Amino acid sequence: MLRQFLVFYRGEIIFTHSFALGLNIDELNKAKEIMQKVSISDKIISRSILKYQIFHHRKDEIQYSFITDINDPHNYIDKILKNTIHKFLLFFPDPNELKEQFSSKEAFVKYLIEAQHELHTKIALIGPLNSGKTTLYNLVRNNDEHSIMNFAKSSTVSIADLKFDLWDNILDDNYSLLWSKIIGGSDLIILLFDASNYNLKVLNHFLSLYKKESNLAKLLVIANKTDLVSIDEIKRIKTELDNIAIKELSLINSNAKSLVFKYISDILQLKKGLPANFEELIKQAENLEQNGNTVGAIAKYKELMNICSAFQELDYENEFMRKCDELNLKLTKAIEERKEEQKKIKFTPFEAIKFSKKVNIKQLPTKNPTSAPSNIVPETGFLKNSEENNFENQKKKIESQIIRKKSKKLKLKPSDIKINLEGIIDQERSSQISTQRDNVNPPELEIDPNALKTDNDYANALQIMITREGGQLNINLCLEFIEKIKNILGRELIFNDLLIAKQEFIKQENKS
Repeated sequence: MLRQFLVFYRGEIIFTHSFALGLNIDELNKAKEIMQKVSISDKIISRSILKYQIFHHRKDEIQYSFITDINDPHNYIDKILKNTIHKFLLFFPDPNELKEQFSSKEAFVKYLIEAQHELHTKIALIGPLNSGKTTLYNLVRNNDEHSIMNFAKSSTVSIADLKFDLWDNILDDNYSLLWSKIIGGSDLIILLFDASNYNLKVLNHFLSLYKKESNLAKLLVIANKTDLVSIDEIKRIKTELDNIAIKELSLINSNAKSLVFKYISDILQLKKGLPANFEELIKQAENLEQNGNTVGAIAKYKELMNICSAFQELDYENEFMRKCDELNLKLTKAIEERKEEQKKIKFTPFEAIKFSKKVNIKQLPTKNPTSAPSNIVPETGFLKNSEENNFENQKKKIESQIIRKKSKKLKLKPSDIKINLEGIIDQERSSQISTQRDNVNPPELEIDPNALKTDNDYANALQIMITREGGQLNINLCLEFIEKIKNILGRELIFNDLLIAKQEFIKQENKS
């Protein structure tokens, strides 16, 4: 059967119409490569691609293609394709204006439907005697009917806009040699049998005829009168027939005709209508694109592409693929631009901080201002970060002072001591410990970059880092500094930003 008709202009698809599932976009690109290698013009060339045939004709910059089933005869296709090309040129003399000619498109599609029927897609009914073949034939056929010699009759069956030739036998012999005439040249063979009274040997005979006479045709096996047998019996029949796919039916039911049409549509993979929410999905994709959500728009367009591929809407699928390519290019460009901006920000020093108000920094009060060591920063209580004020050096100084005090006491003679020394020694030890606690500060706090979450965390860390370098900046100003840095960068801070900020602040402070 004719599945697709395509027109290529300068290597791009400008017109498609599908009757059934055929080649998707990727497969069409492969077919296009095959066609471009053909140097012969004004002649129809056929190729087998995947499970279909492609017949193409090239004239100047335009290529025309029929996609058909693998078993369609060449002599039918040649004539119909030539007539279709002639009709296309009458409707669309200028390929560049094809997109705007909506009325001409509708008229040409009607012509394609008639061309599809000219191929006489054949559906043959076979099966044992008294299985219900003639009942099914009369149920689905149109009013026309033709006799085929003395062994068969035919009519047409319409499914959606398509027409097919339906053949039914008038033989009284399951093993007649004329069955091969009915089966031969079929696109679809329907094997019908009575599930309540079947003969496995006869069924296998018809299956053998199918494989011998028309194995390229599609096979639809239907079990009639399934309302008269149990589920277990149906399972047993499937097992005996090597688990081939079997559709269940009862021709006396009111839904029998619609079921037969559904079975035929499914096995021929006829084109189906798009989902009811298809237009809404398109609007969602367009809204995402307009609102700047590029990633979301790409995902939605890909979803639409999958729907179009399943429903054989190549025009839509091609359009959504182009949209995805454009958005992916836009997204890649934006990422590259952001990377370049990040590189510039990384090596650009921060501007000097300018405060709108003059700020006076006051030292925090201490319990004993006169005895506070000069090497301690009042705002933080930490030692300045220099080698001579290191914690270990402070500890060594205190220990040396204690040793010197002890050495002076050892110069006294025992006779000179007139009082009990134990209390004095205990008091001295207590005094030494107290002095050590007052004069020795804890080591500097370690800053964990992974623990910095909020602006306050960054402000506290910045204050510690500035203090270690000998600078002074209270916590409120640090917080204002952090906010200014974020506004300059236009993003969240990282630990490396604090290091650069500290260096710039100390540099500015030393200049002043």
